[in-house]
Amino acid sequence: MLLSGLDVMQCPGNSHEKSIVNFGCVLHVKSSAIKVEQLRELWKDKFLGNDLQGLLGYENLSLCVETFGGYSFGKRVKIDSLEKLIHERNVDDGKCLEEVVAEWLLEKYSKDSPCWELILVPLESANETAVAFKIHHAFADGYSVLHILDKLTENQSPYLVKDFESNCIQQVSSIHIRTAVQQTES
Repeated sequence: MLLSGLDVMQCPGNSHEKSIVNFGCVLHVKSSAIKVEQLRELWKDKFLGNDLQGLLGYENLSLCVETFGGYSFGKRVKIDSLEKLIHERNVDDGKCLEEVVAEWLLEKYSKDSPCWELILVPLESANETAVAFKIHHAFADGYSVLHILDKLTENQSPYLVKDFESNCIQQVSSIHIRTAVQQTES
C-alpha cells in the first residue's frame, strides 16, 4: 500500500530504522489491579480479532513502514503474539513516569513489527496504573487515536467535526436527492 502524500511526510525511512515520528498518549487509571494479560486480551478483542491480523477498520494496526525506490509503503506484517507489542515497564529508582515514557517513545520498532505499542506502568505508590500508547504518525492522527481510545475505554469523546464520515461529494449528493424527492412530492 503506497502511503498518501501527507503520510509520506511523516516517513523519513523504514520504521525499524527510524521511528522518530510517533504519536503517543498516556492514560492514568485509578487502579493498581490492571494486569498486562488483561490489556492484551482487551486489545485483541477490540482491534485484532482471534487471528491477530486486524478487524475491519483497523487494518493499519498490522502495517509497518518500508521504503523502496524513494517511496514509502505500508507493508502488512503478521502479528504472532502481543507480548512484544503490549508489555509492562517499571519506573526505576531516580526516574519519573515522564522519563520512562519519553525514552520509550523514541525506541525503534522491531523489524517486521507493526508500528504501534502499548506499555503498562504500575504506579504502586499512587495506587494507579499508567497505560501508554504509541503509534507511527503515518498510520494515525489525533482523530484516529481518539477513536481508538474511545473504543478501548467504551467512551465517546466530543469530536470537533460533527459529520466525521461525510465528505463534500456525499453532502452535495444528499442535497440533490432531497431536492428531487421534494420535486416529486409537489
